[in-house]
Amino acid sequence: MNDCVDIDIFVNEDIDKLENRINLSILGLMNQEWFHDWLLTALDMPLDAAMYPPKNEAGNLRPDFKIRNLQTGEILGRIEVETHFNAEQLATYKSQFRKPVKTIWGLDEFGGDLSLERIREKLDSVLQESTLKPQHQIGVIHLAALIDEALRGSSINRRPVQVSEHMRDFWLVEILERSLGNLIDFDLSQPRPRRLYANTIGPNGFSLRVRSEEASGGSVSILYITNGTHLYFNSSQHLHNYLPNHGEAITAWGALLRDMNCNIDKSDKRQIRAFLEKSDLEEHEARLRDCLIALCEQP
Repeated sequence: MNDCVDIDIFVNEDIDKLENRINLSILGLMNQEWFHDWLLTALDMPLDAAMYPPKNEAGNLRPDFKIRNLQTGEILGRIEVETHFNAEQLATYKSQFRKPVKTIWGLDEFGGDLSLERIREKLDSVLQESTLKPQHQIGVIHLAALIDEALRGSSINRRPVQVSEHMRDFWLVEILERSLGNLIDFDLSQPRPRRLYANTIGPNGFSLRVRSEEASGGSVSILYITNGTHLYFNSSQHLHNYLPNHGEAITAWGALLRDMNCNIDKSDKRQIRAFLEKSDLEEHEARLRDCLIALCEQP
């Protein structure tokens, strides 16, 4: 580290707040190289960077972490962590800071750059590999337990809301509405057989769902959009778990997505990020309609 670099580190965290305890646990786990590299890669930041809780900036603003190159002192970005999401605060930070402000929000559906939900999945996969030293395992278990507590608490705030007008204007949602017409319910009605319905959790999200007797909430998401444009599909295994009597429909759905270069069949992840073009869905619009109808039919 360059001796001339001033590390404006903040040390007076209020640990009564769960969010701050999560932040301190994340900071501790950054000492493990695998987590440091994974987190910075997920946030599209260089691996030679370091992150730490900074003192107040720009008046009284204090994002949870500052990301810097400690050799040059360059500020590369900032990170704000929320157990839920806070779009208003993010807008304030982005208006005040020139460098990017990355977000770690509670759930994937909230549309952050990363989610506590996704971090929890990574921690679980690393623990299952059983390659960490005992003390390093404790750090992972500690953060996982804090995230579990946060996500249980956020379930109160996971109440679905209606899809916004600007998301209904998004090209993928327009194609779905055009293809399926009144087979999609947007009115937050209870899941019904032979119907698809759409709702969202975050302000820039969309989730297309079907009825599932296996799911505690009565439905399972087929696909969803976060952050306005990020498209995800649930894996075949996840769909088989919640739609156990729809094997043929899930197979046909997977074949359609493979034809659009998205493989949901061979993945150890629950969700698969897809990079589809509008032309991909338009070319397969008839199959798209047939597959989605089959997934909501009663077997």
